[in-house]
Amino acid sequence: MVINVLNFLTHKRKWTVFLNIYLKIGYDYGKLNDTMTKLGEFLEKKAVVKAEIARRTGITKNRMTDITVDPNVALRADEVWLIARAIDVEPADLLEHVCGHLKLQA
Repeated sequence: MVINVLNFLTHKRKWTVFLNIYLKIGYDYGKLNDTMTKLGEFLEKKAVVKAEIARRTGITKNRMTDITVDPNVALRADEVWLIARAIDVEPADLLEHVCGHLKLQA
């Protein structure tokens, strides 16, 4: 009987930890979904699937999520080139959309 109670408490603890982690990740993901990078906006307009782009370019799915959702993540030139080719647009057009808001300082 004592072993069963200990097993129950151990499993209950594991589930509690799991649920706390799951809810925290879900909450953070929801917060990230409220923001989108310029690249994310561009891909959403084009109605393309990020998983397909990841497969065609070799960019990982996690990296695709980072560069389309988190504005603190830097997009590399090689990624712009590969993504543009994968969605059949000119790299210059994608770059203009992603970086067009930048201005030179006086």
